[in-house]
Amino acid sequence: MYVLIHTSDLPDGERKTLSEIQDSIADVDWKAALSEERQQELIDELIAHRKMKHTGMRATNKSAQNDIIRTCEHIACEVRPFPPYPFVSKFLTEPQLDDLAQRTGYSAFFMGARVNVNDDAAPNFHGSGDAEKFFPEVLDKSTWEVSSLFEQWLCKRDKNLMERETIPKLRAECVAFIRTGLRNITNMKALEMEYARYDERIVGVYKVKLVGHPFGIKNPSEITTSPNLRTLRTALASGQCHWARLTNEEHGAHMKELEKQHAAAVEKGEPRRRKRKDAGVPRGSYKRARNDGGVGPSSSKKRKTKQSSGTEEAVKDKGKGRSKSVVDSDSE
Repeated sequence: MYVLIHTSDLPDGERKTLSEIQDSIADVDWKAALSEERQQELIDELIAHRKMKHTGMRATNKSAQNDIIRTCEHIACEVRPFPPYPFVSKFLTEPQLDDLAQRTGYSAFFMGARVNVNDDAAPNFHGSGDAEKFFPEVLDKSTWEVSSLFEQWLCKRDKNLMERETIPKLRAECVAFIRTGLRNITNMKALEMEYARYDERIVGVYKVKLVGHPFGIKNPSEITTSPNLRTLRTALASGQCHWARLTNEEHGAHMKELEKQHAAAVEKGEPRRRKRKDAGVPRGSYKRARNDGGVGPSSSKKRKTKQSSGTEEAVKDKGKGRSKSVVDSDSE
């Protein structure tokens, strides 16, 4: 509330001190002047403002560099910068990772690098215990070489926002979010989402439902615009759209509603299953194509031909035997 109330009338960059704020509200019962709805609205706005400060993109490369340095230092309690970059002067001599290694023998390392060649942030690496020995002994590379390769790999993969977020990729991310959530809540690793018969096959069978979908239960393949796909992905990633279990009462009410819908469809004469696209089209017998490009007989005819040919050969061979010799003729 400090950000929203006490600095609203001040120029940009100026703030009141804590004592000035305390003096201004000492004789004012501001809570009584605000309704509960207004208080909750202010709290929600403050939470959204803080979240934007934590996750919002930095406007300049300089501000991004300062944010990177502070965050990296916070991870290991003022992590020491990499030696080739001495311009970073703020660090402590006893990071928390080193203290952890001395207390428990637990070795760990932290490595970070920029993702864009226009950024000024330097690679960061810090290892505790025997972590730094891993790279030269196993990978045959120094920590500096590994950090440089990591930075090169990140910069090479960097793309602009429109190239990264194509419609097929956004669609695939939404499908993965929905499928993973469904499999986790049902504990069935091979289960697939069914949009056409969602109420029967998913809600009715597994007693779970997808809550908070911004466009209803709609297949991501039917969403054709990037803004709508981003909206769905944001809802899935933030947890606003999530899978939830149904109670027995909710499941029973859902099944009764399905029965009513089916009964109404029967009265109207609507089929429960959609017709095939080729319904009513006459279908002929299937004939195999010959090697010479023509259409040959069916397999049953081929089998009959083979059997008849075998019988004819047997008839031809019948009665054949050893020819009469001269001795046989003399004995007769």
